[in-house]
Amino acid sequence: MIRTINSIDLAEERQQLEDDLEVLNEELNDLTDELAEMEVDEDVTVEELRDMEAQVEKKAKEIEEWQDKNQERLDDLTQCLAYLNDDTLISEDSFTEYVQELAEDVDIPSWIVIDWEATASDVMSDYTAVDFDGETWLVR
Repeated sequence: MIRTINSIDLAEERQQLEDDLEVLNEELNDLTDELAEMEVDEDVTVEELRDMEAQVEKKAKEIEEWQDKNQERLDDLTQCLAYLNDDTLISEDSFTEYVQELAEDVDIPSWIVIDWEATASDVMSDYTAVDFDGETWLVR
């Protein structure tokens, strides 16, 4: 079975990660703005101010944890998508099978014997190798 990844799926995943980070940053900005307003408000108690500072620190920590968990994936998706338009990534492991299917689409007579490994190696020169998710993928 040919292993592929569709660029649309990658773009959707990247967009979701970017949206998640944007929401976290907006929440931090809102808390920071609220803290700034509280600092000039004479009616705010020291306890309320410390509570808001703790909320700001907690949100900043949440963003840092999100980045530790997701930033590398987001960077990988962004780099990978830089090579793609509406293309599909083909796993290097299944590239020979992919080339064989491409060739069979042009109705090669069954009596012709083809060295599929050599053919795939020749065709590979028309593709770009992209490292993604710890594997090598090929894209045209």
